[in-house]
Amino acid sequence: MAKTTAKTTTSKANNAGIKGKQTRTSRLSLLSDYSCCRVAPHKRHRKYTGHTLDVKTLSFVGTSGQFLATGSSDMSIRIWDTESGECKSVLGGHVSKIWAISSDDSGAKLLSGSANGTVKIWNAKDGKCFDSHNFHRRAVYSVDLKRSGSHYASGGFDAKVRIVDVSSSKVVSELSRHTGLVSSVVFNKRGGLVVSGSRDCSICLWDSTSGSCIRSINKNLGEITSVDISQNELYILSSSKDNCVRLWDIRMGKCVKKYTGSQNTWKNFVKSCFGPEESVIVSGSEDGNVLLWDRHTADLLHKINAHHDIVYTVKWNPACELLASCAHDGSVRTWC
Repeated sequence: MAKTTAKTTTSKANNAGIKGKQTRTSRLSLLSDYSCCRVAPHKRHRKYTGHTLDVKTLSFVGTSGQFLATGSSDMSIRIWDTESGECKSVLGGHVSKIWAISSDDSGAKLLSGSANGTVKIWNAKDGKCFDSHNFHRRAVYSVDLKRSGSHYASGGFDAKVRIVDVSSSKVVSELSRHTGLVSSVVFNKRGGLVVSGSRDCSICLWDSTSGSCIRSINKNLGEITSVDISQNELYILSSSKDNCVRLWDIRMGKCVKKYTGSQNTWKNFVKSCFGPEESVIVSGSEDGNVLLWDRHTADLLHKINAHHDIVYTVKWNPACELLASCAHDGSVRTWC
């Protein structure tokens, strides 16, 4: 694959030249713009090469950011050292493309979901699979481990969200409300809430203990391709197939900000996430770009010419201050 040079563009306001004598207000504005852009990663840190087909998913292993796990249509999971760029291990065992990966906070467990409905649980230290589940009849598109690693949530083509006890390998809740495939599931920080997004254009909030749907959001959205939840558990970030990323107030069930510029209209699951200090919003795009917006103003901070093809997944790690992205061209990159 030809080596490419990452290029970035910034919002017009950030690039505007200042002519003549600057006022105090303009100087403060420039300082403010600089401060916001300074924490938004946009420079290539490292490229990771090894997958032979498109890479649909990635997750940092644990909270430290030292290791990065990636899953591909080549049916393998690779674990990379983010400092050296070296591939530390290759996890084999899936017999179909890998759609989703998740890790617990300790970095001890790794979870993967694949196109044949299989969810595998791995020991991230030695790369061995110690359990495999087939609770979904068809493809599993999203998995999320609780921070403790005690339970996981999974969603897929069968329109169900399942919560599974890892130690007993039993489904403790089957959540049914969506009428289309479930593209994304995520636990909140405390693990008592599960958020799911679906092709039926709705977002559901579930009580993970009782299995009851607390709230459903369906307000003129496109098909949902990803959901994320803020650390203070007050906001949900969603990507949908109308080229929009939206920020939702959980208490009101209301969209409070919309971010535009990414391309997300085809059959892919393009994902977004909260970035540095959750003041930056990050998204992949079908045109190969990674976009970063100011969360509060929705101004575009950077558009990174990151990959040659569709950017599926982006993840931010605050401990190592790295942004990771993966794409249809088989490449994986980190940004600082």
